[in-house]
Amino acid sequence: MWDWDKVEPRTAVPVRLEARDREQLLVKFLGEALYLLDTRRFLLASVDGLSIRGTDQGLVLEAVFHGDTRSDRYEIHGDVKAVTYHEMKIDQGDGVTLQVVVDM
Repeated sequence: MWDWDKVEPRTAVPVRLEARDREQLLVKFLGEALYLLDTRRFLLASVDGLSIRGTDQGLVLEAVFHGDTRSDRYEIHGDVKAVTYHEMKIDQGDGVTLQVVVDM
């Protein structure tokens, strides 16, 4: 939706998410970026300190999102309403490859 490299990392937002499995964690992670855009006009530039650990209930992700407030300085392309599970793929072969379908 925007060029991450052009967004200035002026603000840090700590994120903690819990999920039952990898797929739900991915949806929640991307959904958090959309939620911050919709509620705080926050454009994500980078993610630091990303850690994922297992618990008895599933997985916990902790990270810090860095970004800036949406303004005329940044060009936005399209509008994503939600992240879906439809045709989602997480492949952990050589590295990690993700496929996600979004609802526009």
